[in-house]
Amino acid sequence: MSETDPVAIVALLREELRKGLEEILNEISRQHSPWMNANSAARYADCSPSTIHKAAAKGIITRYDQFTGPRFRRDEIDAALEGKKLKRRTGETENRRADTPTHRLADSSSKP
Repeated sequence: MSETDPVAIVALLREELRKGLEEILNEISRQHSPWMNANSAARYADCSPSTIHKAAAKGIITRYDQFTGPRFRRDEIDAALEGKKLKRRTGETENRRADTPTHRLADSSSKP
């Protein structure tokens, strides 16, 4: 096959398109997954990864140890940012600081 062979060019383009679409779909899947590593959770919450780990140590969010490393749930981070804490077993929420909105995970552990 030469570089100007239309069949080879189409095959090459088809393969590059498949790879590109696969990367896009993987990224979309990662963005919609409820699971995040510490770096992703920190970007999502606009804080540092150490703040995520500190919040987990204080029980504000739960750290789930998986074989690929610690993971955090998006809904628990949302609840912490909104000033609520999820109860681990029942899934019900309780108000943490209903009168004062929180914008950072580190703030959600302090008293109003």
